[in-house]
Amino acid sequence: MKHFTIITSLLLMSAVGLAQFRLSGPATNANLKAEGLNSTTVNIGWGEETTLTGTIAYTWHLDALTGNFTSPIVSVPSNNMGADTNLTLDFATVNAVLANAGVSIGDTARLKWTVTASNGMSTVFSPDVFNINLVRGASISPYDLTFPTNGFAAKIEGDANTDLDITWNSAGEGATYAWFLDVAAGNFSNPIVGPLASNNSGMDSVLTLDFATLDAVLAGAGITKGQTVNLKWKVHAYAGLDSVASTSSFTLDLTKGTVLNDFDLEFPGNGFAATIEGSAATELDIRWESSANDATYEWSLDLATGDFSNPLVTVPSNNMAMDTILTLDFATINSVLSGAGVTIGATANLKWRVVAKTGASLKTSSMEYTLDLTRGALISSFMLSFPTDGFAATIDNDSTKELTVLWNNAGEGATYKWFLDVATGDYSTALVAGLASNNSGTDTALTLKYSTIYAILSGAGVAKESTVNLKWKVHAFAGIDSVASGDYKLDLTTGEAASSVFDLSNTSNFTFGPNPIRNGQVLNINASSIINDIEIVDITGKQIELPNLELGNNILQIETTDFVTGLYIVNIVTVNGVESRKLIVE
Repeated sequence: MKHFTIITSLLLMSAVGLAQFRLSGPATNANLKAEGLNSTTVNIGWGEETTLTGTIAYTWHLDALTGNFTSPIVSVPSNNMGADTNLTLDFATVNAVLANAGVSIGDTARLKWTVTASNGMSTVFSPDVFNINLVRGASISPYDLTFPTNGFAAKIEGDANTDLDITWNSAGEGATYAWFLDVAAGNFSNPIVGPLASNNSGMDSVLTLDFATLDAVLAGAGITKGQTVNLKWKVHAYAGLDSVASTSSFTLDLTKGTVLNDFDLEFPGNGFAATIEGSAATELDIRWESSANDATYEWSLDLATGDFSNPLVTVPSNNMAMDTILTLDFATINSVLSGAGVTIGATANLKWRVVAKTGASLKTSSMEYTLDLTRGALISSFMLSFPTDGFAATIDNDSTKELTVLWNNAGEGATYKWFLDVATGDYSTALVAGLASNNSGTDTALTLKYSTIYAILSGAGVAKESTVNLKWKVHAFAGIDSVASGDYKLDLTTGEAASSVFDLSNTSNFTFGPNPIRNGQVLNINASSIINDIEIVDITGKQIELPNLELGNNILQIETTDFVTGLYIVNIVTVNGVESRKLIVE
């Protein structure tokens, strides 16, 4: 046992008992700090009382400086049940006395002490009263570990901010603590961790470690994911220059899993706005930071007012949810918007977030980003329908007959244009280059009069009762994107002009230009003979009104201000017959 004795002077006793019943130590005005092991002792001594007869018992008294020992702070019999002329007090007792007297740790109590001797009938006070300055320090005693319990096993996996509280019993008021971790076969001479102060700068009997810290410890020890390491831990308590180790060390088996760290979203940025329009195959890449090397991810989209308890959509990221990117095509996004009741042209105020996963653990991105999406028209691949591939027909110059060209829908809100060219052409100089479908281009159909088709063929130099090998296709448009269908072959034979008011010929009895012509330019026509009549029709067969037209000579000038962009057929009647030409207005 460790002894702590403060004696500043030593009274020498003569053989004849000089200085009878005098106090010896600690000397008056001695300073004593009760700090360290609870078992550390202080020895208090005095001389023998010789005036009393019989069996003598001694009592030590401690009182305030202003006291008179009538009601001392404490009175304690000396050692050996009062028979000895000394008293041994341990720090635990001294601290308890000071605590009961209201002395806080770190404070000093200025006191005095003396001793009485008694034979049961008479009590004698020592002639001395010694002052003593007692400082109340931290005192520590043996203590046990509590959690994680001995043999505890855990997998360090999930949210990096998940806390593990390591706890132990108190070693005494005012003690400080440090935690040590070592491999199970180690002796803590070179611990994996330690000394690591407990919470509250070492003042608490608990140490809180998050999973990120524990994962780093395991990684630093060379432990890889899925491996288990057998460890042990203990705690040291400190007071002054003394320390006490926990009564035992506890074993601990830790398995390294995946730890999910905080992560941020990247793109689309907060407040991003876009119109989902164009090719349905157009892709939008959604990106975020990594939470862990082997985490998986789910992306969620919800209304701006939602709380993601019932999101509009939840989708795993690319590469079977392993990537920190999700690629969505416009078709998928459009489907989500449509399912949420967003009509074409309307804007949905949305927000998105990402959840990282490992095992049964989840971690949500540190923020949510708002996203304003406007639903536009989308187009995707589509098929032609009629005339079927290889279709053949005879086209008379008959305005009462119609041919309706049909194709499948390329997407809600799409618009369409029809193209016709010779079978060997590449549409760069198409016979018909981009004729809007019915209903201002919104229908999946185009109705053409036979007379119009006849005029197109004649304008291309196809003689009566001749067959030309053609092909046709359709372009679907949405925003700045377009998608072309495949080609269908079409064999057309020009028939008789039975129902036409004109007899078309293939002579070259007039010239006109410029061609192509820009809207607003003057079209100049110069015939070799008197022009008796003129007809200009658009590709649908609609006749264009020509006000203030002066016939009867071989020169005409026609204003094109009211002409729209497209293909027109110009039919001119002279004494030589009817001649047709194509006119392109740009």
